[in-house]
Amino acid sequence: MQCDCQTEIEKKLLERFKSEYPNSKKHECDLSGYAMVLGKTLEYLPAMTIILRHTVTAKSGAEREKKIEQKMIGNYCMFCGQPAKPQQTEV
Repeated sequence: MQCDCQTEIEKKLLERFKSEYPNSKKHECDLSGYAMVLGKTLEYLPAMTIILRHTVTAKSGAEREKKIEQKMIGNYCMFCGQPAKPQQTEV
């Protein structure tokens, strides 16, 4: 990632969390939704889990719910809109 949005937002969320629960101890905040992606290089990109559900009918006539989970990887920061990867300039 080219921006510091993850770190900045984690700090802000942690401050708010501490103020909402002042009597608690060991406050922590982890902004998940980022993934290490291994391709030609190792990259750190924004990621979001997509959960798809649908009902299927078996041959017996019984219905059951199926769930599919997939990851969607972003090319831009979801907070500031900056490209996740440095832009390549043409020579």
